[in-house]
Amino acid sequence: MEKLSLSTKCWMINRANYSSQGKPVFLRRLISMVGAFLLLCLFYAGIEAERKPVTAKGESSIKIIKSPDIPLKGIIIPKLTQVLKIDPGQYDRIDMPLISDAFKDNYGSIYLLDGKNCRIHKFNASGKYQNSFLSRGAGPGELNQYPSIFICKNSLYAHGVQDKKIIQFDLQGKVLMEKKFLKFYLEPFIIDDKQFIASDDLELTENPIKRVGLYSLETERLENIIMESKERGRIFIPFGKSRVAVEPEVGIIPDTMVKVDIPAKKCYIALNNEYKIYLKDFSGKTEMIIEKGFQPVELSTENKNSVISGFGDVPAEAKTLLLKVLPDKMCAFRGIDILDGAYLSVERFIDYNKYVLDIFDKNGRFIFVIHPPGIKGLKVFKIFKDKLIAIVEEEDSDTYIEYRIDNLPKELY
Repeated sequence: MEKLSLSTKCWMINRANYSSQGKPVFLRRLISMVGAFLLLCLFYAGIEAERKPVTAKGESSIKIIKSPDIPLKGIIIPKLTQVLKIDPGQYDRIDMPLISDAFKDNYGSIYLLDGKNCRIHKFNASGKYQNSFLSRGAGPGELNQYPSIFICKNSLYAHGVQDKKIIQFDLQGKVLMEKKFLKFYLEPFIIDDKQFIASDDLELTENPIKRVGLYSLETERLENIIMESKERGRIFIPFGKSRVAVEPEVGIIPDTMVKVDIPAKKCYIALNNEYKIYLKDFSGKTEMIIEKGFQPVELSTENKNSVISGFGDVPAEAKTLLLKVLPDKMCAFRGIDILDGAYLSVERFIDYNKYVLDIFDKNGRFIFVIHPPGIKGLKVFKIFKDKLIAIVEEEDSDTYIEYRIDNLPKELY
């Protein structure tokens, strides 16, 4: 309103000056019309500014995007057509699969991760079983427990935190490289044959500092600190006279999450105790910060007992303490991912074990919300190009189901 008053005042002064100089009437009317037009521009500019996310630039030219509560382009409730279903349990060569994650490569092949048994099962784009690789153990091509995997270019990487090892496979399952680390790393990403990005703890205490850094693949020398934070995602419970560190399922305890965009040489680092995501280059320079409000989800006693059951056999005394230690509210989100076209997907909690996908474009604008499909027994769902890939828990085994999303905007794939 102050800008509006100031503009009006300037226009009135100019009009008075022209009148005192005896200018023709039509010129005074023209000036009046121009003034009115400028006032309307200011008014509508104010309305448009309220609809768009607020972008501010700090002293170091960092773009800070404060996202609105409502996505700019709409809410998507997926309309699905099933195009593929795989039941790994029907194959004799696959022993009691417990599928914890699913991935696709650019050729359409599907990789199902059995985290408990440390196995990866490959199927072609038509759903035909190809082969299985990775196994449980301490030898070459083996990991001991719950590996994480990711696909980059024409390689698949499997990492075991406790094993302190990462294995590179080609897409047929042949071991190409195996790196034994000197210390524990979280979420290592091999970005080329000389460097990797990973998280590690600077101090093994109740409040360790989590550092995301760029390291030499050969020597593990730290080359760049990308970011440091205090969010680690672990709690300590008493076990006899000692204490044991446990990591609850994602989203219960605040954690720092990392996702690397290797082609763009950028990485997203997210703090899920608040809704805050940093876009940084590999030198550690911050280019953009995305901020968004959220409504915390309450954790009931039943929910907490469900979390504790994931720790295995917990003594009664420790269980009582855990019920007090676990927070009453969940974090903002459970994970982040990078979709095609450098779109960022954030898995935001809407209830215990239920989440939606918040989609941001490469400029950090909050553009879509994708709701979960109403599939019974749904454990995991992801977006891959124009497909929704889902892991569904059924009576006998976990099943992979792939759907075409008929109403997915083309800009997302």
